[in-house]
Amino acid sequence: MSESVNVPVPPPTATLEERGAVLRVTSPQDGALELRVDDGFVFARYLSREPQRWTSVSPASISAFFAQNSPVGTFLRQQGVSLLQQLLVDCSSAPGDTTV
Repeated sequence: MSESVNVPVPPPTATLEERGAVLRVTSPQDGALELRVDDGFVFARYLSREPQRWTSVSPASISAFFAQNSPVGTFLRQQGVSLLQQLLVDCSSAPGDTTV
Protein backbone atom coordinates (compact mmCIF):
# COMPACT_ATOMS: atom_id res chain seq x y z
CA MET A 1 0.00 0.00 0.00
CA SER A 2 2.02 2.89 -1.26
CA GLU A 3 -0.53 5.65 -1.01
CA SER A 4 -3.07 6.38 1.72
CA VAL A 5 -5.63 9.07 2.36
CA ASN A 6 -6.58 10.76 5.62
CA VAL A 7 -10.30 10.65 6.26
CA PRO A 8 -11.75 12.87 9.01
CA VAL A 9 -14.14 11.45 11.58
CA PRO A 10 -17.58 12.46 10.32
CA PRO A 11 -19.56 14.99 12.35
CA PRO A 12 -22.68 13.86 14.26
CA THR A 13 -24.82 15.47 11.52
CA ALA A 14 -23.41 13.16 8.83
CA THR A 15 -25.67 10.60 7.19
CA LEU A 16 -24.41 7.02 7.16
CA GLU A 17 -25.78 4.34 4.85
CA GLU A 18 -24.49 0.79 5.07
CA ARG A 19 -24.40 -1.22 1.84
CA GLY A 20 -22.83 -4.57 2.70
CA ALA A 21 -19.06 -4.04 2.93
CA VAL A 22 -19.44 -0.39 1.85
CA LEU A 23 -20.42 2.51 4.09
CA ARG A 24 -21.52 5.76 2.45
CA VAL A 25 -20.91 8.83 4.61
CA THR A 26 -22.44 12.14 3.57
CA SER A 27 -21.68 15.37 5.40
CA PRO A 28 -22.11 19.03 4.45
CA GLN A 29 -18.39 19.70 5.03
CA ASP A 30 -16.84 16.81 3.07
CA GLY A 31 -19.56 15.72 0.66
CA ALA A 32 -20.16 12.05 -0.08
CA LEU A 33 -17.52 9.47 0.77
CA GLU A 34 -17.59 5.69 0.56
CA LEU A 35 -15.55 3.40 2.79
CA ARG A 36 -14.99 -0.21 1.76
CA VAL A 37 -13.43 -3.13 3.60
CA ASP A 38 -11.56 -5.71 1.56
CA ASP A 39 -9.73 -8.57 3.31
CA GLY A 40 -9.60 -6.52 6.51
CA PHE A 41 -8.16 -3.40 4.84
CA VAL A 42 -10.00 -0.08 4.56
CA PHE A 43 -10.32 1.89 1.33
CA ALA A 44 -12.10 5.16 0.59
CA ARG A 45 -13.23 7.24 -2.35
CA TYR A 46 -14.79 10.69 -2.42
CA LEU A 47 -17.74 10.74 -4.79
CA SER A 48 -17.51 14.50 -5.28
CA ARG A 49 -13.84 14.44 -6.37
CA GLU A 50 -12.07 13.20 -9.45
CA PRO A 51 -10.74 10.65 -9.96
CA GLN A 52 -13.15 8.46 -8.04
CA ARG A 53 -10.72 5.68 -7.27
CA TRP A 54 -10.40 3.57 -4.17
CA THR A 55 -7.42 4.56 -2.01
CA SER A 56 -6.24 2.95 1.21
CA VAL A 57 -7.18 4.82 4.37
CA SER A 58 -4.32 5.91 6.64
CA PRO A 59 -3.86 4.06 9.94
CA ALA A 60 -4.13 7.45 11.72
CA SER A 61 -7.66 7.89 10.34
CA ILE A 62 -8.66 4.35 11.31
CA SER A 63 -7.25 4.92 14.78
CA ALA A 64 -9.30 8.14 15.10
CA PHE A 65 -12.50 6.29 14.10
CA PHE A 66 -11.87 3.76 16.88
CA ALA A 67 -10.63 6.26 19.50
CA GLN A 68 -13.62 8.59 19.09
CA ASN A 69 -16.07 5.68 19.16
CA SER A 70 -17.41 6.82 15.80
CA PRO A 71 -20.19 4.88 14.03
CA VAL A 72 -17.59 4.42 11.28
CA GLY A 73 -15.36 2.65 13.83
CA THR A 74 -18.26 0.36 14.75
CA PHE A 75 -18.81 -0.47 11.06
CA LEU A 76 -15.10 -1.20 10.59
CA ARG A 77 -15.03 -3.50 13.63
CA GLN A 78 -18.08 -5.37 12.32
CA GLN A 79 -16.28 -5.83 9.00
CA GLY A 80 -13.26 -7.36 10.78
CA VAL A 81 -10.81 -4.47 10.51
CA SER A 82 -7.73 -4.78 12.70
CA LEU A 83 -5.84 -1.57 13.43
CA LEU A 84 -2.70 -3.59 14.23
CA GLN A 85 -2.81 -5.27 10.82
CA GLN A 86 -3.21 -1.86 9.12
CA LEU A 87 -0.23 -0.46 11.03
CA LEU A 88 2.04 -3.40 10.24
CA VAL A 89 1.30 -3.30 6.52
CA ASP A 90 1.67 0.49 6.41
CA CYS A 91 5.06 0.32 8.14
CA SER A 92 6.36 -2.49 5.97
CA SER A 93 5.42 -0.71 2.74
CA ALA A 94 6.79 2.74 3.57
CA PRO A 95 9.54 3.58 1.06
CA GLY A 96 13.00 3.71 2.59
CA ASP A 97 11.68 2.83 6.06
CA THR A 98 13.46 -0.10 7.64
CA THR A 99 11.80 0.09 11.06
CA VAL A 100 8.95 -2.28 11.89
